[in-house]
Amino acid sequence: MDERLEKILVEKYPEFFIDHGGDMKDTCMAWGCSCGDGWFGLIDDACKLIKQTVEDARKRHQLLSHFNVKAAQIKEKWGSLTIYTDTSVCNIESVDIDSDTVKKMWELATPYQDRIAGYLSMAQVYSGRVCETCGNYGRIRGGGWFHCSCDLCHGLKESGCRDDLKMRSQLRVERILNYIEEEKRDNEEMF
Repeated sequence: MDERLEKILVEKYPEFFIDHGGDMKDTCMAWGCSCGDGWFGLIDDACKLIKQTVEDARKRHQLLSHFNVKAAQIKEKWGSLTIYTDTSVCNIESVDIDSDTVKKMWELATPYQDRIAGYLSMAQVYSGRVCETCGNYGRIRGGGWFHCSCDLCHGLKESGCRDDLKMRSQLRVERILNYIEEEKRDNEEMF
């Protein structure tokens, strides 16, 4: 994914992307989002839902005040978007918590984890219909390496027109960046 798009996600969801750019010995997020720019919207939507769920859990349950979910790996796998996460219910300083309390924390966290798993599954399913390169309607195609692409991007890839494919991806990035800039200006004008 284009580094400018990743930067937007990291700034918007710092807790989720806390390991982004970390040491490759410790996290797969050292490689960032290993997928195409066309899936930016799916990742953004999933992150928004995850953030809302984490905040909801923290508000509803005092024991879950340190509940957190972070990205472990984001990549294309078998032509679909795959997002792996790590979940924690307490911070490292909470080592004096007894095992019964930790068990209760995990029991409270389970419905929230299930909801998040549903969001990640939804993003994975939708990604099979969104071109990974340009974000238009696509479908999963085989032939060695599975990928999701629209007819045009698939045709460009098959005919070896890598420069045209890169250009389509860059156009997608520019559209997203322009949209975000317009949104910022509109918000500034409101206030």
